[in-house]
Amino acid sequence: MPDTSCQVLIKDPDDKSDSPCHSCIHALCTSGNYADESEACLAFDEAVNRSGLFKVWKEVRGEMNQPQPGNNIKSAYRIDRVLVPTQKLYDSGWTKGLIGVEIKRSNIKAGPPLSQMLDYLRCVWIAPGNIKVMLDYIFLFPLEKTAGTIASLMAQNCVGSCSLRYPEVSEWRRFEFFLGEQKLITHYLNKNRVEIGNLVVGNRTGSR
Repeated sequence: MPDTSCQVLIKDPDDKSDSPCHSCIHALCTSGNYADESEACLAFDEAVNRSGLFKVWKEVRGEMNQPQPGNNIKSAYRIDRVLVPTQKLYDSGWTKGLIGVEIKRSNIKAGPPLSQMLDYLRCVWIAPGNIKVMLDYIFLFPLEKTAGTIASLMAQNCVGSCSLRYPEVSEWRRFEFFLGEQKLITHYLNKNRVEIGNLVVGNRTGSR
């Protein structure tokens, strides 16, 4: 189950009901039990290495390519991980390109890193060999699958959640990537089984 210890309820000022749960907002927080970012990075890197689905570039430097009006484009951009799909992932049905991952400790509000990730989607990243690349998606680890309005906004903006679920010894131990409520990648670490989900999500534009 996701860790909800840092959730807070914010009462709608126009809500006149007596119920504290009516028209409230839940603060979205990172999941798991990672005391600091180094512990979260260790768990993430171990899962990636076990999966064999990606080659990893760490601490990749970027440049803003599509600044919004008023943006300070002189800011330094650096993403924790860029994942390069391996043939194993393509053979499993993956049709997209590179993805990024931002890693945080557990039980912090997810809003600031998600905002950071939206900026990162408008950057180009300096790969080994000084090659500039862009990312199809960026995921926040550790964050459980989201739902409702925030999930729709995340999916449409190609930012998602990534987490490890179930105990390490469980046959259901999973390394999961979601875009909103849609599963993109699930790797059963103790079965070496890969499932690729909905790769069309996030492609729509214009009116709904």
